[in-house]
Amino acid sequence: MKELLLFRMFVLFPFIGIAGPDMANALRTSFASVPAEHIIVDTTLALCLIICSAGIWFFEVMELKIPRKNKQDYRSQPIPTLVGNEA
Repeated sequence: MKELLLFRMFVLFPFIGIAGPDMANALRTSFASVPAEHIIVDTTLALCLIICSAGIWFFEVMELKIPRKNKQDYRSQPIPTLVGNEA
């Protein structure tokens, strides 16, 4: 999951660097002035961001459902109370 986070971060930088000026240029003049290569690169980077975000979300959900064996399972411990433990 750490690799996905790093990959998403490094995909985000060029996406902002390319999409920002392209959107400003498209809003100022027209969308026809944006080169086709930029649209293809922006779309590819956006898809990479979406896939990485979905993968990170999936791994987080799976980690919550299946706890790791080397982590301590806090659900099996008794809940501390202010009064004493009358079990």
